[in-house]
Amino acid sequence: MREADQRSERATKAHRATEILDGLLEGWFDYIGDLNGPPLKLRHLTRPQMVFVMSLTAHVHATAKALRPVLPDGLTIAHMPLVRSIFEATVTAVWCQAVDDGAEALMQEGDRQRNNVRRAVGEALSVREMERVATYDLGALISSSTAQGRSMEKRLEDLEMPGAYVIYRVLSGQSHASIETMENYVDQQSFTQEPLSIKSNPGAHPRSAEWIELCASCLVWSGALINFHDPARSRRSELRQAARELQIDWILKVKPDAVRRGGGRPR
Repeated sequence: MREADQRSERATKAHRATEILDGLLEGWFDYIGDLNGPPLKLRHLTRPQMVFVMSLTAHVHATAKALRPVLPDGLTIAHMPLVRSIFEATVTAVWCQAVDDGAEALMQEGDRQRNNVRRAVGEALSVREMERVATYDLGALISSSTAQGRSMEKRLEDLEMPGAYVIYRVLSGQSHASIETMENYVDQQSFTQEPLSIKSNPGAHPRSAEWIELCASCLVWSGALINFHDPARSRRSELRQAARELQIDWILKVKPDAVRRGGGRPR
């Protein structure tokens, strides 16, 4: 296939993925409304699990909405932290819903990090400022998933999603002050030849279509979590249709061994 044809095909994919993403965003915000959305049932979840699932799903959609103005043609390396956040929040919500003690593991890790912040900056802050670094008295929380709560790599290993950690590593490399980021702003000859040239605009991301499809997939997977707790299954048909168009399963699953480790039964 000629290069021009490949560019045209990628552009078509990016536009179609953006249309799917638009439909999913519209469906979500119509569903959730201005306040708390329709009543949901806890089903088998603990309240902390439900808090994580609902808040992370809301974050996925809010972040996708923030990203939307640059899609499909304006996605650049500068926007990859948003793509990473969408992916990370989605897989964490999926994992937390499936693993019974996942919420405890995430709460343990969050409190550990906050206590580290308090210790690290304690000498530099006033008492009043220290009080703003909130911590929670979690007592002796016990979780078999402490390693997964602390490590995204371990968490992703629990998913039935081949290549999930590779995706996360690529997104991380393009979200940090890394050589992958730097290469988008300089020409190769800048390392060895004059003049040194720095771009103010890194240009469209060459893999825009794939990343937009990933974001749309995350809206399906996170939306499916909330659908499970909705007695009316209000968005089930919409989510399944979007999944068919994206050629993905509409439910992102967690490995049975991980579910059993957390104290639950595979569903």
